[in-house]
Amino acid sequence: MDWEVGPSKVPDPNNLGAHSSTYPRKADKVKTGGRLVLMVGSACLLIVLLMHVAEAFHIFPAMGWGLPNSIGHYLDLVSAILGVALLLIGFIASRLRGRL
Repeated sequence: MDWEVGPSKVPDPNNLGAHSSTYPRKADKVKTGGRLVLMVGSACLLIVLLMHVAEAFHIFPAMGWGLPNSIGHYLDLVSAILGVALLLIGFIASRLRGRL
């Protein structure tokens, strides 16, 4: 009898041929979509951070940083709301898929 330990004869589920790499599965698309939403939400919050830095150092004073009814105020507000909403949606979508 041959008692040598060698490579298994069981096919590798990650390497099923050209078809598995050509056609992405639906689960992969959902997982990528959730991560994309997380990335966009993070980018929105990064924009909020950069706007606060610009306000502190008086960069682009024409934006009217800190003034009510100015473009800077609304840009900051929309970015903050959108960032928090997208982070929550992306987090929930990732948790529903079972992975973060």
